[in-house]
Amino acid sequence: MSPGLDWSLFDMCVNSGSKGAKILQKCIGANPDGGIGPKILALMEKQNPKFVVKKFAELCQNFYEGLSVFETFGKGWTWF
Repeated sequence: MSPGLDWSLFDMCVNSGSKGAKILQKCIGANPDGGIGPKILALMEKQNPKFVVKKFAELCQNFYEGLSVFETFGKGWTWF
């Protein structure tokens, strides 16, 4: 897993459980079932790491902004 994405995925999974894995899977065009195994890792190897990191951050931000409590807690949850 590329540097930056590893930390971002860890952070998202700590905050939102399997949602982080599902968002990652969406970024790479896989079925978002929440599992990361050999097939997902092989698919990630074929991706542009900068694109995946950027897309992952964008989808995480969208997820957080969609929560009803974002206005109250959002600044502490996001990187933007």
